[in-house]
Amino acid sequence: MATTLDYDPASGQILLVTDHGTLSFDGCGPDLKIARQGENGEPERPLWLSPAEAMVMLKMVRYCLSLEKLSPTSRAVLEAVGPRLEPLTRTDEPAS
Repeated sequence: MATTLDYDPASGQILLVTDHGTLSFDGCGPDLKIARQGENGEPERPLWLSPAEAMVMLKMVRYCLSLEKLSPTSRAVLEAVGPRLEPLTRTDEPAS
């Protein structure tokens, strides 16, 4: 089972589910800011997308990568983002 962290902004509840149990925290409110520590030490922020929105974004990334006029830096960023968008397009499994 994958560890999941679910946040319901309407109720302000966070639910952490692991193989070892479940932890629930109430009272966060709708303005909770979520970040994770990136590999380079900088915070990474989530972008909430529906599967349909993620599919549109993935198509846009693929289109941009097909362009010849793309800086090496932009190309590297888009090449890294594309595979991270793919799981978000599926509705049958949680994103990781």
